[in-house]
Amino acid sequence: MRSGLIEDLTNTDNLLVLITKENYVDNWQSPKSVVKYVRENFKYIEDVGNFDVYRNVREEQ
Repeated sequence: MRSGLIEDLTNTDNLLVLITKENYVDNWQSPKSVVKYVRENFKYIEDVGNFDVYRNVREEQ
């Protein structure tokens, strides 16, 4: 079962998500399950400063 935040991220078109790079300490507010989901299911685009940038890629139906 996915969290509401994961559902929102997955169902939003043209969404870019910035996540702190893996070699940086996560903020205590970072939802680890959401970060893991984005890393595993979204397309990596590039890095900007201390962040990795991902885009949600929805399959055409």
